[in-house]
Amino acid sequence: MEYHVLDNGLRLIMNRTEAPTVGIAVGVGIGSIYEDKNMRGGISHFAEHVVYRAHPNIDLEIEGLGGVSDAYTERTLTMYLFEIIPSELENLLRLIYRLLSNRKIDSEDLEKERQVILSEIKMRNDDPGTLIYDLGPKSLFGDSDYGDPVIGTDESVSSIMVKDLMDFLESYYTPDNTVISIWGGPIACQLIR
Repeated sequence: MEYHVLDNGLRLIMNRTEAPTVGIAVGVGIGSIYEDKNMRGGISHFAEHVVYRAHPNIDLEIEGLGGVSDAYTERTLTMYLFEIIPSELENLLRLIYRLLSNRKIDSEDLEKERQVILSEIKMRNDDPGTLIYDLGPKSLFGDSDYGDPVIGTDESVSSIMVKDLMDFLESYYTPDNTVISIWGGPIACQLIR
């Protein structure tokens, strides 16, 4: 395994292995427990949605490169996952850069994602198996950062505005707060050099 810190602070971990695909995990060091008290609860999760919303055809673009993607937010981080065929690695890296460096948020897109997240909150609250994911930490940690739901609440998500998200991305989606891990064959890792 190789570990590099680039001049801009971005940490890069590469593991060379024989595999038919290359996996890339992009971790951003912000999750719900690190949300400043002045932030709205669930803003880390909202930002994850907005990053993808800025590129409405992202899934099709990644499929066109022979890959798949996923993303999730936890209490300690936000993670973006990609798997691609090795020959398309350079194109995927360009796409990841566009995703994570975008700071333009359209108010119409923000409202669409707000409705998606509010729907997710409703579904979570209606499903005991999923709701326990929030109730367990709440019962252990109470009204603390660890007890708050990662996804936020109806009230907190409804109060997040475009400027809140733009400021959030500018503050936390930075190279020195990001780790990229690449797991793939020797050819894929040579492309990174």
